[in-house]
Amino acid sequence: MTDARHPLTWWIWSITLAIGIARGDNSLLAIAVVGCAYLVVRIFRNDAPWSRSFESGVKLGIWILIIRTSFGVLIGTPIPGTTIFRLPILPLPEWMAGIRIGGAVTQERLFSTAHEGVTLAAIVICFAAASSLTSPHRLLRVLPFAIYQFGLALVIATSLVPQFVTSISRIKDAQYLRGQKFSFKKILIPLLE
Repeated sequence: MTDARHPLTWWIWSITLAIGIARGDNSLLAIAVVGCAYLVVRIFRNDAPWSRSFESGVKLGIWILIIRTSFGVLIGTPIPGTTIFRLPILPLPEWMAGIRIGGAVTQERLFSTAHEGVTLAAIVICFAAASSLTSPHRLLRVLPFAIYQFGLALVIATSLVPQFVTSISRIKDAQYLRGQKFSFKKILIPLLE
């Protein structure tokens, strides 16, 4: 099925959703937008190689959420509120006053960092949706010359991630069939070849 829509349609849609998420500053809104993006991708994507980038974007978004929440709980400024649990405090130099590693983890601190993580993850997922719905080649053809270089860099960046994920999966499967254990060093050389 060929898409008769202009290639910039999905990117403008995605940018609009990302702006709405950032300006709305509401986790429920961000989750609802991700749900809508998922439905749109399920309805409109085709069997092209770039259409699998949405799943990679969702995985990346989940990792962003986990990492942001973890770092927000471990490292940050003290936020008063209801203490959920305490972590050991690592002393920092005097010039880093106001920042601490560890300490009391409050409900407010946890919700604040989780909210920021959800917002970042939702924005990444919106751009993954646009990337999976638009042919990178058609997108490059319609870009004006003034932003062609930027568009080329964007297309390369959004096309490389799904290819790397697929390659890593193939290498891991091949190593598993050979009876080898998973090792990042053993994956790196075949991945770069």
